[in-house]
Amino acid sequence: MKEISVRSASRFEMIDITEAIRHATREEKIESGILLVYTPHTTDAVTIDAADVPLVEGLNWFAHPVGRTVYARCTSGRKKVYLHRFIMQPEDDMSVDHISGDGLDCRRSNMRAAQHRQNIRNQRLRATSTSGFKGVGWHKASGKWRADIRLDGKSKYLGLFLTPEDAHLAYCTASEELHGEFGRTA
Repeated sequence: MKEISVRSASRFEMIDITEAIRHATREEKIESGILLVYTPHTTDAVTIDAADVPLVEGLNWFAHPVGRTVYARCTSGRKKVYLHRFIMQPEDDMSVDHISGDGLDCRRSNMRAAQHRQNIRNQRLRATSTSGFKGVGWHKASGKWRADIRLDGKSKYLGLFLTPEDAHLAYCTASEELHGEFGRTA
């Protein structure tokens, strides 16, 4: 295992370690495969496929927080360019969905082209959740847990339940049926 030491000057900073990685892979005689870069004292690191390094090198990428998700972004001329879109090159009317929900995991195996309505199905649990479960909230009038699911901008009522776990089970079942591969239940 090769160790590369890197220090950042600010909380949100993208540091290009391409040359250090390239040197380490040459030194270890690694020619193909997936390279795992472990960063023990940071919360974010960009992951890309080795084959995409030539595509993205030479551009000044930086961390760009959007809500609770951090993406890699650069500026090319006057245009803001996101790493995931740069790698995937989707049609203008399409989004790029990060399957894992990690905006900095830009491996092709973790990204897929998606319509906006599909991409929002893969959103994680909201920070304001009172139940701790996606699609579940307290229904004050009944004194029970209510399950709802959204599909294409419309809310679908799934029922009232005695426990948040039962309400979440109803949400998970509906998500599998309605959201398919884009469904996220946590």
